Amino acid sequence: MLVTQVLGNIEDRAYQNTYIDFVAIEWFNTQKRIALLRTNNGQEVALRFEKPLDIGLNHGDILIHNEQGIIAVCIIPVHILVMQTKDNTQIAQLCYEIGNYHIPLFFGQNVFEFKAPFEKPLQRLLEKLCIDYKEEYGILNSKERLGVHIPIFEPKLKTSNVEVIVKS
Repeated sequence: MLVTQVLGNIEDRAYQNTYIDFVAIEWFNTQKRIALLRTNNGQEVALRFEKPLDIGLNHGDILIHNEQGIIAVCIIPVHILVMQTKDNTQIAQLCYEIGNYHIPLFFGQNVFEFKAPFEKPLQRLLEKLCIDYKEEYGILNSKERLGVHIPIFEPKLKTSNVEVIVKS
């Protein structure tokens, strides 16, 4: 089955009497534009999005909805670090250092909580910065990922009505 767009999310509406088959995806593959996947029931699903998704696939995104049921995304839980900062200064430190490590950062349950995939160097950094953390297994959902999106402005040349005369 070919999928060209996301049809919604199973959290948006109640699907009580609907059969749901899941496609398991790892968090780092949620931004792929083209992929060949297999559901838990063995059905083949081909993703072919015309353009990249703005934020990527999320846990529960509906790929197919027909009379047989729904095929939805299931992001596989992984070993993560859940970090609890104390103030804005620690948030700034954390974001700066994580940026230097090129580790993706995700929002947590409140404004001072963040999540990241487990990496030993990050764990040592958190200890050095005195940022509280705990290890868990959890889902790193695309909609919770922090990112900097800087708009690219193309300069527009202004034309004027001034006539330039070149003498040779």
